[in-house]
Amino acid sequence: MTEARGPRRTRCFLVGDRTNPRIRRAIEELRPWLEERVTITGTSDLKDGPLRPGRADFVLILGGDGAILQTGVRLAGRAVPCIGIRLGHFGFLAELEPSTCRNDLERIFAGEGTVNERFLLDCEVRRSGKRLARGLALNDAVVLAHTPSQMLALALDVDGEPVTTVRGDGLILATPIGSTAHSLAAGGPVVEPSSRSILVTPLAPHTLSSRPLVLDARRRLTVHVLPRYRRTVKLVLDGQRAVPLKPRDRVEVRRSTKTVRFLSIVDRSFFRTLREKFRWGGSTAEDGESRGS
Repeated sequence: MTEARGPRRTRCFLVGDRTNPRIRRAIEELRPWLEERVTITGTSDLKDGPLRPGRADFVLILGGDGAILQTGVRLAGRAVPCIGIRLGHFGFLAELEPSTCRNDLERIFAGEGTVNERFLLDCEVRRSGKRLARGLALNDAVVLAHTPSQMLALALDVDGEPVTTVRGDGLILATPIGSTAHSLAAGGPVVEPSSRSILVTPLAPHTLSSRPLVLDARRRLTVHVLPRYRRTVKLVLDGQRAVPLKPRDRVEVRRSTKTVRFLSIVDRSFFRTLREKFRWGGSTAEDGESRGS
């Protein structure tokens, strides 16, 4: 006689910075509740290198946007989706709130939710014709002076064609996800996360005519570090990983063939997220003013 088997338990992998007392406490409080409902395949601190979640159905990240960005890069190219609980200062990328996360997780365990793929930037630094460094960015790749407020001269090519020279604090190349990060603070446009585009936003340009660009994500971008000002320059990926640059180095950026899969469960549109987390948009019809038919 064959023993009947019940439904397979959901498998979850946990990620969080245990050196942070708040994150460590949150993991310790949440883990017993999770273990009653799912199988935890493993845990990981925040660190470099690929993430190996085993046969997990999803990765649960406890932290802020930095933790989600770092984990997303480590999951690049893997089929397993991730979702974050906001425990940072801002948490625009975090899907779940601490006060309601258990109810939302129960829905995930029941099979609800959708998976959205987001692309990364493949960034390569070349010096004298040789590859010096390579890395992925989920938010943005920023070329800027090592010392703040020092002027740089950077030349931008798109698909090998010279486009512009930027004189200012630097240049931001951002994904649609990154459009609400450093690029937004520098005056760049807000782009829907599902868009297939790369944003180019000058950082404090010393001109009245410089404007951000929104390019098709199939474009190949090259940033040349011009020797005019002899500054110490760096490439920063997602605000976390830095590569020193020298005059005449070039940074080649393109859409990566790898993607990150994000699990979504909260019934909130992108525009609602902008209104709630950025206080964006001014008044709406909810404020009592009719929009008409």
